[in-house]
Amino acid sequence: KSSFAALTIASAFIFVIYQIVLFNKIYIKLAPLKNDRTAERLAYDILYTVPDNALLFLIEDTTAFDTEYMYYTAGGASGWRGIKLIQLGAIGYPFYSKILAKHYPQLDFSGISLFDDTQKALSEIADRYYTIYPIMSGGPFQVNSNYQWVRTGLLYRLYNKKDYNLITPQYIKQVN
Repeated sequence: KSSFAALTIASAFIFVIYQIVLFNKIYIKLAPLKNDRTAERLAYDILYTVPDNALLFLIEDTTAFDTEYMYYTAGGASGWRGIKLIQLGAIGYPFYSKILAKHYPQLDFSGISLFDDTQKALSEIADRYYTIYPIMSGGPFQVNSNYQWVRTGLLYRLYNKKDYNLITPQYIKQVN
């Protein structure tokens, strides 16, 4: 009995010591991150780059999650200056069209099959909304040949090729 009790006490002691050492190793690495605002700053930079009432397609997880967090926390339930966030990676899922319809009733995706051919669907969205909303993205993606992506800082803006001759540095400053 005494050897079992001694083994139990020794095991518990080793387990506690191990947890303390592990905590200290992890804490030393993670403690400086509690004041790191890199993600929030990135999200603010993205949101301030987008013109009011724009469609913003988010592509990568880091920018998507950070931007959505700031969009809903700093912008409130109504969002941020009328910007409509669309996660490009989720656009092909059936549940996502319901989410978009709930959050942005002014957007009508009827007649656009988001599930079959994503490039065709995005081209149809561009055709439908190019003249109504500025279309921005975290990175270029394929749309039909009528459009061209132009880098405007952290983001890309979609332009119709017929408007491409208007694009100068002064024009980009004016429209952004």
